Amino acid sequence: LGPDDFIIFQDGVEMPISNFAEFNTEVIRERMAEAAMTAPAGLPAPREDASEPEIKPMWVVLYIDHENLQALDRNRVLRRVREFVTENLEKPVEMMVVSYQRALKVVQPFTSESREVTSALRGMAKQSTGREESESARKKILRDMSDARNQDVGTQNNSQVGAELELRQQVAAFAAEEAFNLRLAVDGLRQVIAMMSGIDGRKTVIYVSSGLPMVPGIGLMHDHAMTFHDQTILSLRGRYDQTRIFHELTSMANAQEVSLYSIDASGLNPLDGMGVENTYSRDPTASSIGSKNYRDSLVYMAEATGGIAVVNTNDVTGGMERISSDLYNYYSLGYTVNASNEDRVHRIK
Repeated sequence: LGPDDFIIFQDGVEMPISNFAEFNTEVIRERMAEAAMTAPAGLPAPREDASEPEIKPMWVVLYIDHENLQALDRNRVLRRVREFVTENLEKPVEMMVVSYQRALKVVQPFTSESREVTSALRGMAKQSTGREESESARKKILRDMSDARNQDVGTQNNSQVGAELELRQQVAAFAAEEAFNLRLAVDGLRQVIAMMSGIDGRKTVIYVSSGLPMVPGIGLMHDHAMTFHDQTILSLRGRYDQTRIFHELTSMANAQEVSLYSIDASGLNPLDGMGVENTYSRDPTASSIGSKNYRDSLVYMAEATGGIAVVNTNDVTGGMERISSDLYNYYSLGYTVNASNEDRVHRIK
């Protein structure tokens, strides 16, 4: 594409494009080689041609959310992430590794040495994860629902009414616990974004998890509604809907010019409860709603900040290649800002 293929609007007013450049892996490596001849320890010095922008560093944070992962899924994905690091980590890219498990920890500070990053990732293979516990609690509720349905088919006696009320309370308690854990997880992402706020250059967070619930407990709510033929439990959705939290997170990321890329480690799973190994049956619609609920957050965070979401796949290789291409292939557009006495945030489209 060329400059004529783009239009820039500031606060709804079209602005003439004054600077345009296309970057890709070949251009970046060529410019970095030139810089190494004149300033081995630094990035390319500003060129005499002011219309050609300098190459700025690329800061990439690999964020491994152990609290919202299952160990087997995490280790499968991290093998591919280590390959991604080996293939892509060179100047001007700097990578950091952080982990989250009820608290944020910097495992490896920013570096351009791929061996240091892959070593940090390899050391996570035996670290405990938190999604197993919540999955165990969720499946117990599903088994109890299945037992209640099978025990009192076609009847509405006191025993079933009591089971319905008890399970309704369990679903609400599960949603409340998920909402609490979600807020902690999002706070971890906020901390990373704030950490990158003062850095100059392209800023990226690659977030690895099994997804975060947009509406905690929504899948179980639908299971309960279909099990007991009572839609009133769905009124809990409004109480636990966390869309606002994700909107605030992405607004903060955009304000700090941080792009979020997400990788769903859970892969392409069959509908929950459909396998022969399960001790409970589940409505396919409720299962689909529950699974989509965890993926939607990953897609939303990526799309709202200009990143990419890698979801619905057991092999993230293709997705990681798309992320690599996105990091190294981009356009630089510039325009002259008209001077004014107003100090305010402008809306650029």
